[in-house]
Amino acid sequence: MVLSCKKDTYPKPGWRPNNPAPRSGYLVDNKEYFWGVNWHKTSTGYETDFDTGNLTDSAINRGVTVYVAMWTEMTTFQQIPSIFYDFGRNDSIHLSYTAAPGKLKVFAETPLGVDYQSDVLIEYK
Repeated sequence: MVLSCKKDTYPKPGWRPNNPAPRSGYLVDNKEYFWGVNWHKTSTGYETDFDTGNLTDSAINRGVTVYVAMWTEMTTFQQIPSIFYDFGRNDSIHLSYTAAPGKLKVFAETPLGVDYQSDVLIEYK
């Protein structure tokens, strides 16, 4: 089980020793973390998207697993697609994603307002 928790602001996203290539997430082994993600309102709910050089055709073909921690503080990362039940609001959030080379989009279909930040994790096979 992986928990989301309070993060320091250092290192900055994209910082990697010995590799100045910009990245949008924190890369640790085969996992790329995106912390403090804001959701944007759409006609079906909310979405957020990421640019990442790690998400290549070959990475997608080998397989990726995407997880979301709906709150940035002490929430378990839940593999998606799935349904997250928001106990505080007594309703469900349907989570899904699409992956293309260089781009990940995560969707939260819900009538609720998703006005808080979340954490997202891509696990590369």
